[in-house]
Amino acid sequence: MKVLKKAGCFLLSMMLLVSFAKKEVKASSEENTENFILEENLNVQLPMSISANHNTTLFIIGDSTSKSYHEKEMKTYPREGWGQEIAYSFKGERQARRQYIYLKKDSNAVQYILPEMNIESWGRSGATIKSSYESNRFSKMLSRVKAKDYVVIQFGHNDARKAWGETPKEYEQYLVSMVQQIKAKKATPILVTSLPQYNKKRVQINAPRYRKKMLKVSKTHKVPCIDLNQECVNYFNLRGHKVTKNWYMFLKANKYSSYPKGLKDPTHFTKAGASVAARIIAVQMQNKSALNMLTKNINFNSTELYKTLNTAEKYNKRKNYKKKSWKKLKRMRKQGWITLYSPNKSSRDCKQADIRLKRAMKSLKKKK
Repeated sequence: MKVLKKAGCFLLSMMLLVSFAKKEVKASSEENTENFILEENLNVQLPMSISANHNTTLFIIGDSTSKSYHEKEMKTYPREGWGQEIAYSFKGERQARRQYIYLKKDSNAVQYILPEMNIESWGRSGATIKSSYESNRFSKMLSRVKAKDYVVIQFGHNDARKAWGETPKEYEQYLVSMVQQIKAKKATPILVTSLPQYNKKRVQINAPRYRKKMLKVSKTHKVPCIDLNQECVNYFNLRGHKVTKNWYMFLKANKYSSYPKGLKDPTHFTKAGASVAARIIAVQMQNKSALNMLTKNINFNSTELYKTLNTAEKYNKRKNYKKKSWKKLKRMRKQGWITLYSPNKSSRDCKQADIRLKRAMKSLKKKK
């Protein structure tokens, strides 16, 4: 009887705690709801020990470019990480709820609860793979990982900084250790290279030595890797600087209260840029066979268009083809990439772009 009474008291206390947290977070978020993703359901803050459900979870650990910002960090608005936008690529995104995982003396993690899966964003501003390991942030996240979950690891940008980073060799060692610990829990690690930087009207590879180390670990330890660095460089430069500059934090003076003097930040993204990066990651996930169980929950189908675009990229010798048919191919190919990597483009949009590109490839005429 005493045990039952204690259990009853504990459950009642937890119910009161959650009820109180709902009221507090709701009150603190009323002023800025227009800035939030999935605003209507961002009302719950839970201690780390409480799990939402038994769904498969996609964990994300990395730096500020991958994190999901919460209301206490809205002073950085309109900065966003792609972890804040990735939920929009999965089924049931309109019913998604966001809540916080409270971490003492550390930046809170953010959890997105969807009907058939969850997403947990553990990204932290200024983080390196070494700091995430030594501060126990990685171990805290790992304690929540279960069999058949997925863990995205994205580090490299801060790691390359001499002030607080680590050497490429140390980076590789920490990365291998993380991969092995994730595998030991029968979960799947997914490596993601750093986002590129904007420089003089072009986008260029960021932290190249660390990117190479990640690609090496992927190959050696047979871990799926999304080369976000290279994919973004290819796509962003295809779109041109007039478009892509708006995806970075290049802000005019007096436009945002947090930046009255404006800002020139060639590393971090606005909502628009974070949305594109999240879409690229979702497309890359969908087209990797090792991630089938995860990608069945993606809310669009890009597989045929992705295959056709990669075939179309092999047509690169302009002098071999008649001018008119070559121009058509280039135009349809560019439009295909835009459709593939544009947020909110549906399966139907991808199918139509695929059909148009295949027609252009078929009508390509060689010079006699």
